[in-house]
Amino acid sequence: DALCGDSTLVTAVLPAGSYTLAVSAFLNMSFAENLGSGTLGDGFIGLGSFGTRTNAYAVDISGDTVAAPTLLLSHLPNGLTFGPQTVGVASGPLVVVVTNTGTANVSLGALTPSGADAAQFAAATTCTGTLAPAATCTISVVYTPSAAVPASAMLSLASDASNAPSSIALGGTGTAAPVATASLSATTLDFGTRTVGSATTLPLVVTNTGGAALAIGSLALAGSADFSVVTDSCSGANLAPSATCSVSVRFQPTSAGVRGGTVTIPSNASNSPAQVALTGVGAVRAPPTPVPALSPPALAWLSLALAMFAIVVLRRGWPITRRAGRR
Repeated sequence: DALCGDSTLVTAVLPAGSYTLAVSAFLNMSFAENLGSGTLGDGFIGLGSFGTRTNAYAVDISGDTVAAPTLLLSHLPNGLTFGPQTVGVASGPLVVVVTNTGTANVSLGALTPSGADAAQFAAATTCTGTLAPAATCTISVVYTPSAAVPASAMLSLASDASNAPSSIALGGTGTAAPVATASLSATTLDFGTRTVGSATTLPLVVTNTGGAALAIGSLALAGSADFSVVTDSCSGANLAPSATCSVSVRFQPTSAGVRGGTVTIPSNASNSPAQVALTGVGAVRAPPTPVPALSPPALAWLSLALAMFAIVVLRRGWPITRRAGRR
């Protein structure tokens, strides 16, 4: 209640955890008016006030609330559904972006498929090791139907997050007809760590690996404003089988920290909308290391050495050559 504050008690910054507070009494302790002129044991007992509390020794405790670190993952979309895909032909990838929405590193485990049709879905992932807060990783899935019937499966990503495992439903339908397929040169564009204010551009190529024309809609960029699309020959394109188009994405961090985003490519492909995850880290350039100044004695010796060198050059000319006749 801060009724009798004592400026001689200093708090310390403590890490999160459980602590035991021990309060002890000593013989000459007295309660006087706060910042009064009395000293300990000077007979001012009773002048202080305990307010509504008892006359037992009292200690007021206050401080900032410390939140325990949270381990939490989220992923979008929650499931992947492929459109009709030609039997025996691999589709383009569909991507799930996994984000660490907690406040501490999350340790990632195995990616495990399950279900009767799991063999028709091939998964690849960058979700390994640990994932820092606000960082992202991806799970990309390719569907190769074995028959012209619907198929379904599940993917589970293990971790030490409080909401583990991350479960992703998979579905698709096989067909005998040729379909368009949007294949990507990469499902993740990782720009690495870049100095704040600098710019880096990475390319993305889309190829129609299917047997029908690929009609692409307008690309959409979401996430951090530090990402931007620089060139785009894909939006509105109509790609024949084996034809390509390209996109280039720029990362220019405006401040330090982890950045994430996505490029979404809608089309008539079986793996529409195709997505590419964007990731990058902004870093502040370290200040230059100052050059130590020379002491006066060192400066004197350096001046003497330069003077002697100048005398030699003036006498012999430059460049300094060996005397004639010496080998």
